[in-house]
Amino acid sequence: MDTVFKTAEIIKHPKSMIPKNRFGHCMIAVDELVIIYGGKTFEDSVLDELWMYDSVRQKWRLFCLPQLLKSTCFNSSICAHGSKIYIFGGTNLPGSEYIQTTLFSFDVRSFKWRNLFSHLNNSENRPRQIEMTNILYHNDSIYILGVVDVRYRNLVGAMYKFCLKTFKWSVIPYKGDVPHPNCKGHCTVFQNK
Repeated sequence: MDTVFKTAEIIKHPKSMIPKNRFGHCMIAVDELVIIYGGKTFEDSVLDELWMYDSVRQKWRLFCLPQLLKSTCFNSSICAHGSKIYIFGGTNLPGSEYIQTTLFSFDVRSFKWRNLFSHLNNSENRPRQIEMTNILYHNDSIYILGVVDVRYRNLVGAMYKFCLKTFKWSVIPYKGDVPHPNCKGHCTVFQNK
């Protein structure tokens, strides 16, 4: 059974509706759309929501999150390919050691979410609880660079690969010392590297 669920748009006052100021969110563009996922207000409220701004129509749209995602709205990581965004990790408890090791996709055209871990074929290589992650899409896989091990509070610099065709995890091996960021950043693929 595939875990696919459709989200609903929240329409309250569409002319005056804009996102609140926030931090700890993630943001990405897909074609004409700018997507903002989660975050936290300066008053300490976690924002379990997804906003899309259509730069052509100059209109914001607010979407409800499925219950499964409400614990991933702070300090998640995001990347995109085609009409899909991919969201990894996060928490709903800022400053907590409770970090999700989850991977969801959201199609910005059909408004359908998919829990990519529902068909996990191997869990021995699944990432440990890591935060300040960076993710990217390349060749039908999601690559995740973990920065901080939540349990031991140390820098790890581990890289994982999740194949979207086989639903399998693998750890990316490397030789020697690999420099890793000491904070969250962004990754990209350049010349197939």
